[in-house]
Amino acid sequence: MTLNVGEALGAYRLVAYLGEGSLATVYKAYHAALDRHVAVKVLKPAFQDDASARGRFQQEAQLSARLDHPNIVPVYDLIVQGTQVFLVSKYIDGETLRSRLGRGPLPPVDCARMLGALGAALNHAHARGLVHGDIKPSNILLGADGNVYLADFGGGRLATNELARGAPDYVSPEQARAHEPLDARVDQYALGVVLFEALTGLVPFRAADARGVIRQHQTALPPRPSALNPALSRDIEDVILTALSKEPALRYTDIASLVSAFHKATAPPRPPTAPLRPGAASDVPGTGQLPFTADLLPASPGGPSISIMLTTGTGHVFRLANQSEYLVGRSEPSRSFRPDVDLAQLRGMELGVSRRHGRLHLEAGVLYYTDLKSTNGSRVNGARLYAEIPQMLEDGDELCIGKIVFRVYFGT
Repeated sequence: MTLNVGEALGAYRLVAYLGEGSLATVYKAYHAALDRHVAVKVLKPAFQDDASARGRFQQEAQLSARLDHPNIVPVYDLIVQGTQVFLVSKYIDGETLRSRLGRGPLPPVDCARMLGALGAALNHAHARGLVHGDIKPSNILLGADGNVYLADFGGGRLATNELARGAPDYVSPEQARAHEPLDARVDQYALGVVLFEALTGLVPFRAADARGVIRQHQTALPPRPSALNPALSRDIEDVILTALSKEPALRYTDIASLVSAFHKATAPPRPPTAPLRPGAASDVPGTGQLPFTADLLPASPGGPSISIMLTTGTGHVFRLANQSEYLVGRSEPSRSFRPDVDLAQLRGMELGVSRRHGRLHLEAGVLYYTDLKSTNGSRVNGARLYAEIPQMLEDGDELCIGKIVFRVYFGT
């Protein structure tokens, strides 16, 4: 059964071709009853009678149903129609990372944002005993809204010694060997390959055929990323090569550790006017302390002993130092309401900032941010936040309010 744009597939009308993989073709479709567009993945005709391929589709639907995360593409339905099986999932307006890399490598800061989102998605899956097992650029979706999504859990398993092999360019050595215990570190290795490719434009191993690539994953050392992109720092390079260690025990202990190390390696230099970070070494040679100006001190005696600075890439700075809680949003000329951090002056309405977008708050000396059910959401280091669930912020984290990006610095 070959499908064409314009045909109906059950309750769904195919409106556009989106792409295809080895097993399936993906279409954009319209569901009239719910008045929304969805993505429909359909098995190719050659696999419609293949019990294994049909089983993978069913497994993807079942595994995705266990996951509820803003950086994971949700599957809505699994439908069987005669010999045909198709998956219905959320339609993401944007492009795949594979498509984006066709225009060249990504800057490190964009890789850091993407990795933050992917790391949050994988942490969610790994905490539930699920390994993805097939991470590659075509399974990473870059939404037009700035969010990043991980798709296609069809290769994953709850029983981690039964993982599918995955794409040859991104397969971990232990996956390639087969018949040995596997864990979440196979996803870390694949992310290392994705980062290598995203920053250099090339995968680390190439050969005449898939078997040759797989053999190199098992036995060959990857080239240093800086040999392909001299602009990469040694710190960034070391993070990638650690993720690409042949032995799982030599990689990071978990995805969160990889994400944290990469964010630190790609963070811009700390501004000299930023507050003193707790336990920091001196940024001023020979002085034993950071510059600390009066405007960063608590404005009232007995106030919170922590100062916060929000800085944008355009040079705008908000210094906060006399409250334990700050409402972040935008004012409007017709209303008397004004948030503590007013982003109206930064084109807040145009850039998707809600009037009551989020809240910065201190608890026991720890800084948190909570999204307050904003229309366009908030992200920390690229990971989209659940509404009304506090997210701890570390010194130097990137906080995105709507489409306005801040770097957060805090100290005593």
